[in-house]
Amino acid sequence: MQPMQPMQPMQPMQPMQPMAPVPQAPTGYKGNIFVPGQISGGGGGSGSGEGMDAVAADAVAKVQQMAAGMALNYMMPGGSNQNLETSIAAGANQLTGAAASFTGSRLAVLRYYFDVNNAYVLKKLQILLLPFRHNEWERMADGTSLRPPSQDPNAPDLYLPLMSLVTYILVAGFVSGADGRFTPEVLASTASTGLAIVLLEVILIKLGLYLLQSEGGTVPMLELASCSGYKFVAAVIVLLTKTVGGTLAGYVAIALAGLSVGTFMTKTIQQCLVQGSGYAHGFIMADGMGSPGRSERRKKQFYSLLVIGLLQPLFFWYLSLV
Repeated sequence: MQPMQPMQPMQPMQPMQPMAPVPQAPTGYKGNIFVPGQISGGGGGSGSGEGMDAVAADAVAKVQQMAAGMALNYMMPGGSNQNLETSIAAGANQLTGAAASFTGSRLAVLRYYFDVNNAYVLKKLQILLLPFRHNEWERMADGTSLRPPSQDPNAPDLYLPLMSLVTYILVAGFVSGADGRFTPEVLASTASTGLAIVLLEVILIKLGLYLLQSEGGTVPMLELASCSGYKFVAAVIVLLTKTVGGTLAGYVAIALAGLSVGTFMTKTIQQCLVQGSGYAHGFIMADGMGSPGRSERRKKQFYSLLVIGLLQPLFFWYLSLV
């Protein structure tokens, strides 16, 4: 029996090569659909996610465009969009016409309140400063339309209130500069104070007439703002008088200005109320005519306007504190 051959030593096993990693789908990939905004930039640099987002956004836009086209083809027989385009053009023309009409009507209203001339301005200043010498407060009319300020000195305007407000702001800045107290904020605070007083006064008048259940709701807001804004003409005079003549002269000017402007506002707004409650050109409804409560209601209106007139000295005193 032959002796057994010695066994050969086993060769060491070669280490297994690591398997290549299986490429992973980027985050946000759902089957065949990329979800915009959810793709990470791992492995492909920072631009890969942005590229996926751009592709997805473009795909969504194309789908939306295709869906819109399919809807139009479904709604329009034969796939013709001519009728739809005609309807869209007609609607656009209607919207343009409505906007032009709206803008034109608003501009026409403003044009009415700025239709002034030199004769009107001089006459209006005379009525404002000396209302006791003015006897005819009735507005002039051509048929059913009231005449503009250039043809009627009793018509309200926005030119004088606006110019007097600007003048008051400049005079207040001059007075502050003369005292060494001028800063740019003085002009802004003066303008805001003047506008706030006008707004407060208009709200008080409207509220008072509403609580009295009068026809005051028919008085346009611009007319009330115009009537209230006339006080800046007298405010300029009060401020200059107080600066030049001293405190005592300023108080005298405040009293006279309050009396003049208060009378002017009472007469003017009362005439507006008469026109809003059965007014006809050449005819003013007398007490006792019409409904039984008309006379009592007009008395309440007069007392409410008298309160507004009595508040004018307080407004002028506040406006003089520059």
